[in-house]
Amino acid sequence: MGQRVTIQYSVDLDDLESEVGKMIKCAAEKLEACAEDLGETVGLANTTPTLTLEMIEKLLNFREELVSVDNTLIDISNIISSFLRYKLEPEKAPPPEQYADTTDQEMPSEVKEPAIERIEELIGDFNIKVNEITD
Repeated sequence: MGQRVTIQYSVDLDDLESEVGKMIKCAAEKLEACAEDLGETVGLANTTPTLTLEMIEKLLNFREELVSVDNTLIDISNIISSFLRYKLEPEKAPPPEQYADTTDQEMPSEVKEPAIERIEELIGDFNIKVNEITD
């Protein structure tokens, strides 16, 4: 099995589905070829000895092809997962630096992220409990 290298390139969002389709087709073709070769090997196994170096080589080749297909399927899954995260991610708010001159004012609500709101809520709860204890 050859070494793998991770590359990164961009495609138009409109072309993503067809690119992923090409990858799926390529994986399916490799898998079909592997299955066909394995079927021929099974046929040979019925008529020739199987405990040979040749059989080991054939099996290693099948396994390498399966690893190649699996790697392609992993890549496809990662692309689809990234796409779905992109689609589900809310639009990003403007960076807080845009509001740097509003030190005494509340930051606009569209800039607040849910985690910040949760932290503010917890701080408020903490302050209430501190006041209850000190009173």
